[in-house]
Amino acid sequence: MEPLTAARWHLMRQAREEGSSWSQVGTALGMSRQAAYDFYRRKLDQQGESVDDLDREAERAVKLGATVESHQP
Repeated sequence: MEPLTAARWHLMRQAREEGSSWSQVGTALGMSRQAAYDFYRRKLDQQGESVDDLDREAERAVKLGATVESHQP
């Protein structure tokens, strides 16, 4: 079961870093957006991280990606 939990965690984190909403994450994983958020938050708590910190990093990455894409020929 642990490999599935780890895979779910990595997919969620990647999706959030790429700008996916909690609704999109939950739908992709077959759960509600609240269940997806709760799982994510629990994993962050275990690692001593904050959802707000990671969401700010993800938002910044999405904005930078959009900026880079808009400047490409």
